Amino acid sequence: MRGGAAQAYAALMAALASAPGHADALGALGALYRACALLPDAAGALRRAAAAAPGDAAAARALAVVLTDLGTQLKLGGRPAAGVALYEEAAAACPAYAPAFYNLGVVASEGGDLTRAAALFEAAVAAAPGYAEAHCNLGVLHRDAGRLDAAVGCYEAALAAAPNLVVVQQNLAIALTELGTRVKLAGDRAAGIALYERALALAPRHGDALYNLGVACAEAGLAARAVHLYELAVHFAPGCAEAWNNLGVLQRGAGNLERAAVCYRGALQLRPDFPQALNNLGVVLTAQARQSRRAPTQDAPRVRPRPERAPPGRRGTWARRSCCCARRWRRRPTTSRRTTTWARPPGARACARSLPALLRARAPASCASPTRRAAPRQ
Repeated sequence: MRGGAAQAYAALMAALASAPGHADALGALGALYRACALLPDAAGALRRAAAAAPGDAAAARALAVVLTDLGTQLKLGGRPAAGVALYEEAAAACPAYAPAFYNLGVVASEGGDLTRAAALFEAAVAAAPGYAEAHCNLGVLHRDAGRLDAAVGCYEAALAAAPNLVVVQQNLAIALTELGTRVKLAGDRAAGIALYERALALAPRHGDALYNLGVACAEAGLAARAVHLYELAVHFAPGCAEAWNNLGVLQRGAGNLERAAVCYRGALQLRPDFPQALNNLGVVLTAQARQSRRAPTQDAPRVRPRPERAPPGRRGTWARRSCCCARRWRRRPTTSRRTTTWARPPGARACARSLPALLRARAPASCASPTRRAAPRQ
C-alpha cells in the first residue's frame, strides 16, 4: 500500500488493536483490501465484520460481493470447485445478491445440469428483476428445451432491462424466427410473417429470418418480395444453400435461366450433394440446350465480291491486258466523231499494220478476240 492507503491501513489497524471486534473498522478494512485487489484478505476481514454484526445487511452484501469476485477469480484460474464453494457461501451470506445465483447457474449449465441452472437463474431474476444477463440465460435454456414462448418472454424481459444489449437482440430474433416457423407450419401464415418481421426489426441482417420470410412470401404468391428477401439472405448469410436454391427456383419461374443456373451452382458449391439443387440445375441446363437448338442460326450476310478493275488510265489511253501485248497506244481524237487515228508512242517502232490487226496477231490462243456486232441492215 502507498500514500493514503497506507495511512488508512495504519489507522484501521490501530482501531482494531484497541477493539478487535469493531464491525465498522472490519468493514472498512475489507473495503480497503478490495480496493487494493487483495481479495482473500478482504474476504477474511468481511467475514469477521459479518460475524460481529449478524443482522447488518450492508456487511452481508459486502461479504457476498467479495466472495463472488474471489470465486470467479479462482474458477478462471483453474479451480472451479473452490469457486463454486465461494459462490454458495456468498448466496448463503446474502440471499438478495443476484450475481452469486447467476454464477452458480452458469456453472450448472456448463456442467449439463440444466434443471438446476434454470432454478438458479430464476432465483437470480427474483433477487434482481432487472438482471438482463440472467433473463437472457434463462431464455437460452427455455429455447433449447423447445419452450419458445417462454424463451421469447425471457428475452423480452432482458431487452426491457438492457435495450442496447446486442446478444439479447440476437437471441430474441432467433427465438422469434423459430416461433414464426412453428406458427406458420401450424397453418397461420400471417402470424408467422408477423413474427419474422419482428425478428428483422431487431436484427435486420439475420439470415434465417430473411430466408424464412422469403419462403412465406413465396408461398403467399409474393414472388417479387420473396426474390428480394432471398437476395438479402444470400448476401448476409452466404452459407445458406436453401436460400440459393429457392432464389434459383424463382429466377427460373421468371424466365431468367442464366441467373437460375448461377443460383443452383451457388447452392451446390455449399452442399455438393444437395438433391434439389442438382435436379433443378439439370432442368435449367436442359432448357438452355433446347433454347439454343431452337434459336435460328444467323448466317453472316453474303457480300457479293466486287470485280477487280484495272486502275483507271489517262483519258484517251487504251491498254491491253497482261496476257496480251503490253504495248500501249494513245488514242488521238479528231474533229470527226466517227474517225479515230492512232498515234505511236515515243520510242515505239513503226508498224505497217493497223492497231487491231497488230493486236490480233500478238494475242495468245487463250484470249479470244472480242465479238463484233453486225451492222444493222437498212
